[in-house]
Amino acid sequence: MERGDTRSLSVVEQEVLRRRCVELVASGSTVTAAAEAVGVHRRTATRWLERYRGGPDKGALSQRRRGRPPGTQRHLTPAQEAAIRKTICTRVPDEVGEDVHALWTRDAVSRLIERRYGIRLAVRSMGLYLARWGFTPQKPLRRAYERDAKAIENWKVVEFPKIVRLAKKHKATIHFEDETGVSTEDTRGRGYAPRGTKPLRRHFATRNSVSMASTVTPQGTLRFMVFKGALTARIFLTFLKRLVKGSTRPVFVVLDNIGPHHARSVSTWVEQNRDKIRLFFLPAYAPELNPDECFNNVLKGRLRSRQSSKGHQTLAGNVRRVARAIQRNRPLVRSLFRQQHVQYTATKRRPAAATKSSSASRA
Repeated sequence: MERGDTRSLSVVEQEVLRRRCVELVASGSTVTAAAEAVGVHRRTATRWLERYRGGPDKGALSQRRRGRPPGTQRHLTPAQEAAIRKTICTRVPDEVGEDVHALWTRDAVSRLIERRYGIRLAVRSMGLYLARWGFTPQKPLRRAYERDAKAIENWKVVEFPKIVRLAKKHKATIHFEDETGVSTEDTRGRGYAPRGTKPLRRHFATRNSVSMASTVTPQGTLRFMVFKGALTARIFLTFLKRLVKGSTRPVFVVLDNIGPHHARSVSTWVEQNRDKIRLFFLPAYAPELNPDECFNNVLKGRLRSRQSSKGHQTLAGNVRRVARAIQRNRPLVRSLFRQQHVQYTATKRRPAAATKSSSASRA
């Protein structure tokens, strides 16, 4: 049989050759004859026999891993790699003296390693290290420098559990409220086209926009109101009145700290209707704590798949239709509370069969 390069064969085919060679020698053939029969060199057949005789178990002739053992010939020790991974996960570049990069890029991590350990890695090698550690390039989250980490942690551990207990005492429903704006100039996502040719998206030169105020509850209720222009105290007060009118239980509203939320007219009306509604304010500069932000993302994601709106009325109609479709999908609304940054809102509730679900009224 003509000798060939067995490395081009599959793992299963290579193992079959080894076992065939061992069987031929066991049946009385010489090593040379067995090697010629399976098409390999005599030294190769000898190595197979030595492996078999050293351990005639099922895996003795199985394919072995090629190349150097994992973890050898690396510039960084395991302890150094662990320290760098921890720094990337818990700190940003400017917190460790890196004033050139705003994010952890390959070059930024390479500079950090050089400062700490005196080891300079090429950009390509740094990319291999990051991939080995399970890091991928991603779009960053936006966080304000003015954030108070202690206040945010206190909200999760102390303040919100107090609101939950108070809501249980008064049999109230907790709503998370937020506002968002939608424009005809919003990006329409991506579409397929031949390589090197960008897809065409038509739009109207006149810019139109609408705004929306909405609330979501852990039980899957969505309430919303579409309006034109920026949020004012009068518009916000109208939304609160509709929220109270459509609810059979007291309403606790968790919201952020923009100006109209703290307006005197709003505070006066809420104080006069304290038995029906109460407002609770999130820590400053912490929008990720509000599940209604997740609803805004879902809403805009679904709007991107629609045709560009021709004007204000068409845009407002599209927003209402998409919002109502989400409103009818109560499991989708409940799933907003399972996002990573709002899991602190999870509370133990009775099974659905034991509670009376309120209707998802539309504002």
